[in-house]
Amino acid sequence: MPHYLSEEELSRTAPAELASFKSPIPTQIVSNGEFNPLPQTLEQRRVEARIKELADGLGKRHGMGRRQFLASSAGMAAAFLAMNEVFGPLFDVSRAEAAT
Repeated sequence: MPHYLSEEELSRTAPAELASFKSPIPTQIVSNGEFNPLPQTLEQRRVEARIKELADGLGKRHGMGRRQFLASSAGMAAAFLAMNEVFGPLFDVSRAEAAT
């Protein structure tokens, strides 16, 4: 695939797999090598923070760490809940789904 970024611009990008926070849903725009993504927005930072809060709290209830919880279906539900809290009711998901 051709890249539209210069070598210098490419050196400043990283694939989503290398993100410091492993979320079931990306919490910021990532590059596919054709463009330089915008920085994470305030809303995206709020979603990320809320996902971490939910994962820490709900994961403990199940004896799981954050990473293990976020890899589960309950972790995906928690990520959708966080997005709903920040952006409005976009996903049909309940807290009970994140708690099971």
